[in-house]
Amino acid sequence: MSVESASYIDDLVATNPAVTDFLYEGDDHLRLIKAVLLASFPNIGGAVTLTHTALNAALMPTTAGQWTLMKDTTVSGTPSVVDFVNGTGGVVISALYDQYLIDFTNLKSTSGTATPRIQISENAGSSYPANATGCAWESDYISSVSTLSRGTASAFMTLANVGVPSADPGFCGRILIGRPLSADLKSPVFAELNYPDPAGIAMVTTYGVVASTTNQFDAIRLTLSASTFAGSNARVRFYGRRA
Repeated sequence: MSVESASYIDDLVATNPAVTDFLYEGDDHLRLIKAVLLASFPNIGGAVTLTHTALNAALMPTTAGQWTLMKDTTVSGTPSVVDFVNGTGGVVISALYDQYLIDFTNLKSTSGTATPRIQISENAGSSYPANATGCAWESDYISSVSTLSRGTASAFMTLANVGVPSADPGFCGRILIGRPLSADLKSPVFAELNYPDPAGIAMVTTYGVVASTTNQFDAIRLTLSASTFAGSNARVRFYGRRA
């Protein structure tokens, strides 16, 4: 008899069943294979469309100091948010990486008056809490403009206190987010943005700290206050790297 005992894929024996095994053991092998696949991939609820190259790039951290592009998306239509959730579309937000970078170009508002902001979740984007239950912004500051105290009642960090322009090239910039260490569940965030201004091109630098009470964050949301994103020319890219 060559029906092995297996829980996961690496427990399977490639040489089983042997040619001398009994036919009545065939159904045992089939049930074992099904059980092993279901146990090895418990969260797969649909078709996996990423190529092996994309999967390898997403699941394996890069050499220290190098950025890995996890997601490159074009803003299509008028979405209200752009989300990056751990395990979705090749995005990995975990202990594999020490820093994350969101790079965007031509980000515009449908109203022209909305303020860009960033939110963080620790339940895969099910909620973006504004209180001490997790991921509350402690503070943020905007250089050369004014100091904004956010406290623990805010679910987001304001990236600029000016309305997102509706004209090209919109907002261009980047947001750098540090992964919190296990002993200190606080994430530093730094953002640098430039946008068209009547006098030319304006630039805003913003930085802040978000505190998590239980776990490190596993979802990041880029959004606008009281508006949606406009057009289809905006590109948003999400990177991760080991420090």
